[in-house]
Amino acid sequence: MRGIARRFVVTGTQLALAGFLTGLTGLLLFVPLAEHAPAVTAAYGTSLMAMSVVTVLGAGATVMVVQRLAGARPGRGDVRANGEPDPATRELHDLCALVLLGTAVLLPLLVLVGVAVHLTDGTGLGAVAYWSRAPGMFFMPLNAMISGLLVLEGRQRVQLRIAVENLLLIGAAAVLLTRLETSPVGVLLTVGFLGVLVDGFTFLRLRYRLGRGVGVRFGAVLRGGRAVLRRGIRPHLRRLPVLASGTTDALVMMGSFMVVVLIANRDGAATAAITAVLVNMVRTFVVPLKQFGIVGGRLAVAAGDPDGTDRRLRLFAGCVTVLLAPVGLLLLVFPGVVGRWAGGAVAHVDAETAIRLVGLQLLLEGVAGFGSSALKIVVSPAASLPHLTGVMFGFAVPTVALLSLTGRLSLVSLWAVMLTARLIFAGCVLWVHHTWRTRSGGAPVPTG
Repeated sequence: MRGIARRFVVTGTQLALAGFLTGLTGLLLFVPLAEHAPAVTAAYGTSLMAMSVVTVLGAGATVMVVQRLAGARPGRGDVRANGEPDPATRELHDLCALVLLGTAVLLPLLVLVGVAVHLTDGTGLGAVAYWSRAPGMFFMPLNAMISGLLVLEGRQRVQLRIAVENLLLIGAAAVLLTRLETSPVGVLLTVGFLGVLVDGFTFLRLRYRLGRGVGVRFGAVLRGGRAVLRRGIRPHLRRLPVLASGTTDALVMMGSFMVVVLIANRDGAATAAITAVLVNMVRTFVVPLKQFGIVGGRLAVAAGDPDGTDRRLRLFAGCVTVLLAPVGLLLLVFPGVVGRWAGGAVAHVDAETAIRLVGLQLLLEGVAGFGSSALKIVVSPAASLPHLTGVMFGFAVPTVALLSLTGRLSLVSLWAVMLTARLIFAGCVLWVHHTWRTRSGGAPVPTG
């Protein structure tokens, strides 16, 4: 079992590292904001959370490309010699049309979220942070589609390399910003524009790297997608929800986090600032666990029998818990470490208690985060989705909203609710696992 555990950790880390570094890149920009008032940190954290929701929607394009074109080899050009594209290329053009349409639909979605940010932010800084960052979101769907094509070519390291480059660029910019004296509006505009530039630069590098491969050419795919849309937009409008189907669980998590941050904005800048920092910290560690879940689920199913699958699931959940334990214990025992990084953003009397609650939550993620993703492979794609939706939007969000409306919301009560929600969800994951083990022999669902 030691060999399979090593394989799980190495493969999962390789796939999850790009996502983790991307989240870490966003966290780095909290550093130059630490010298400003908590309202500035709250504004940036809110915009970062809003962008995460859009990024998750765009990431559905990666899942869709990999699922629909797995095993196929789209051609490099527009058409074959007889004037018609091969079936795989035709499918890719159809997917590109859907992605282009989804990019166009982003505008009203961004406006809707922007209105929500404006209504819950009394300082006006939230709107500055949000709208200075929003233009970069139009690159996300196409970036996600290209990432899917790179995965099909077995070139996932391109994404990791770009994530490392982005981390270094933003790290250097964060250091420079800490040395400059800027107004709150100025620093938020600078941070937003930096994000847009990095998004655009990422698109150019992804397109360049795809062009150097032996597979499809982006220009040909784009022309094919546009040609499909010219033949009719309405059928594709009805299929737009397909873009989010592969990332529905992450969308539920990010959406609920976003609502919680917006509610916290109404309860004062200090509470909003530390909540924004901690929510984005949790996101950075939890979202990449989906990749571990996919790898672990496939390796578990490969055991060939329910007992072997179960043993591997337990082993892999233990591995993830061990990986996250140092971070969770660090926050639990030494919560002041966050203050050294985020500075004045966590200058709140209850900050250390809230940070400790986040540390406890990270210790649950071997079950809640990894387990739920792995069961999507072992049991069914929506195995724990109803439970996650019910816990977050049936318990966590309404409870936080009720506490806010009654004037009883505090930093400790907010994060106690979030920890309780995660405990409940972890229990739901264990129940789904138990149900699978006890049903008709506990045979896992075959996966392709």
